[in-house]
Amino acid sequence: MKQIGLVAIGRNEGQRLRQCLVSATDKVARVVYVDSGSRDGSLELARSEQIQ
Repeated sequence: MKQIGLVAIGRNEGQRLRQCLVSATDKVARVVYVDSGSRDGSLELARSEQIQ
């Protein structure tokens, strides 16, 4: 059972966020993305099913 979580904080991270989430989702129990006002679709990307 995985017991480690990931908290990622970002703003307008785009492709870097995608790479981060894709590389982490199978290694951690939970991912929490905290967005500080992105305008590039980062929040929508983090919510998308494409990452999982």
